Amino acid sequence: MIHGEDLPAPEADFRPQVARWIAVGSFGLVTPFVIFHFASQRPALGVVSLCVIALMVANAWYLQREPARQSLAPRLMIAGLGIALGLYLLVTHGMSGLLWAYPIVLWLYSTLPERSARIANLILLALTLPSIAIVIPSDVKLRAMATLIGVSLFSFLLVHVISRQQEGLQRQLRHDPLTGLLNRHTLDDVIRQAMARSARDRVPMALLAIDLDHFKRVNDDLGHAAGDAVLRGLGALLRERLRGTDVAFRLGGEEFLVLLHGTTEAHARQVADTLLMQIRQSPWLPGRAITASIGLAALVDADEPEAWIAEADRALYRAKRCGRNRVVESG
Repeated sequence: MIHGEDLPAPEADFRPQVARWIAVGSFGLVTPFVIFHFASQRPALGVVSLCVIALMVANAWYLQREPARQSLAPRLMIAGLGIALGLYLLVTHGMSGLLWAYPIVLWLYSTLPERSARIANLILLALTLPSIAIVIPSDVKLRAMATLIGVSLFSFLLVHVISRQQEGLQRQLRHDPLTGLLNRHTLDDVIRQAMARSARDRVPMALLAIDLDHFKRVNDDLGHAAGDAVLRGLGALLRERLRGTDVAFRLGGEEFLVLLHGTTEAHARQVADTLLMQIRQSPWLPGRAITASIGLAALVDADEPEAWIAEADRALYRAKRCGRNRVVESG
C-alpha cells in the first residue's frame, strides 16, 4: 500500500530555496570578478566566471519547477559542468583555483538528491585529488587534500542529517500517528492525482468510506485505550489486506477512506465485503464484536475530489440508516 512515498520527496523541499539563495549570492560575489577579469584583459577567466553565474541561475530556475516536471538528467549535467569548471580552475591556477572546489562540494549537495550528490562528490574527489598532487606545492599538498576531503565529509553529514529530519517531519505531517495511515493533509492531492490518471488513461477508480459502528460506546464502556487498540487494528488490517497501489487514509475519529486504483465497481464491492467480514472477525477486543459501515463510490461523473468523496459519504450514511454493518453503493 502507498503510505506517502509517492508524494514529493522531503529532500526536494529545502533544495530549491538553497539553490535560489546560492544563485543570488553567486551573482553578487562573482560579478565583481567578471568585471575585473575582463578589465584586466583576461577574457578566459571572465567567461569562466560568467559560466559560474549561469550554472547557479540555471540550477535555481530548474529546481523551482514542479517535481513532476523535473528530471535528474539536467541536474546531473549542470553538476558535471560545475565539476569541470572547478577542475579547469585548479589545473590552470593552482592553489587559487583549488579554492573553488570547496563551494562546488556544497553546491553539489544543494543541487542533487543525496545519493547522486555523494556519487558526484566522489567523482570530484577522484578527479581533483590527483590534480592536487601534480599542481599544488608539496608543502601544502597534503593539507589541501585533507581539507577538501573534510569539507566533503562535513557537507555529506550536514545534508544527511537535514534530510533525515525533514523525512521525519514530513512523515508526521502526512501520516496519522496512531494508525500510520495517510491523513487529511494528503487527501486532496492524492485523490486529485488519481482522478487525473483515470481521465487520462481510462483507469477505473473507487472510494470506500469506512466508519466503525457505535465506536463511542467502545470508548465509553472500555476506555480510550481500547478505542485506540481498535483504530490501530483497523489501520493494520488496511495496510496488510489492500494492494500496494491502493491508498488508505484516516480522516479523523473512526472515519477512514480507501482509494482503490484500477478497480471497477464490482471488484470494489468484493473488496468492501471482504473488509467488512474481516472487521467482524477481528480479535481487537476479545469478547466484543466490532462492525463497520462502508459507502462505495466508483469514479463516474465527479469533477473535483470533494464531489467524489461526498458521493462515498452519502453512501456511508445510507449504510448507517439501513442498520449499519453493511456495504452500500452510491447512486
